[in-house]
Amino acid sequence: MKRVFSLVILLAFAVLAAADKALQVDEPYVRAMPPGQSVTAAFLVLKNLSGNTCTVNGGSSVIAGRLEMHEHRHEQGMMKMRPVSGVTIPAGGQVDFQPGGLHIMLFDIESQLLPGETVPIVLTTDVCGEVNIQAEVRSLFKPGKGGHHS
Repeated sequence: MKRVFSLVILLAFAVLAAADKALQVDEPYVRAMPPGQSVTAAFLVLKNLSGNTCTVNGGSSVIAGRLEMHEHRHEQGMMKMRPVSGVTIPAGGQVDFQPGGLHIMLFDIESQLLPGETVPIVLTTDVCGEVNIQAEVRSLFKPGKGGHHS
């Protein structure tokens, strides 16, 4: 019985490890905030390397009180930003979180984010595990490249 239990535990860890590698993050970054602001946005490319459709359904960051996914939509001649409850990434596909489109909002930030710093973000999914991201803070005026995921 002990041997079966050990095997089940090992299989569970293997599944979790495989799920963590199902989604790949490219070019993550967070916008630096003007002084006095407590909200900013994060952008990245999320690639689904698995054979399963994955839905990102939430997330968090230690620097923010709340994380939400939002999208910009053109409605009646105006751009409107709205929260979305989930973002589906088809097997083998990708979703771009980018300015003017789908993006991640970080709310209730208590300290100033400075260009060059790194912000940890965790995205949760339905079947593809958690995605741990290290996003570089970039200036609003000079976007530059950088950032990576773990």
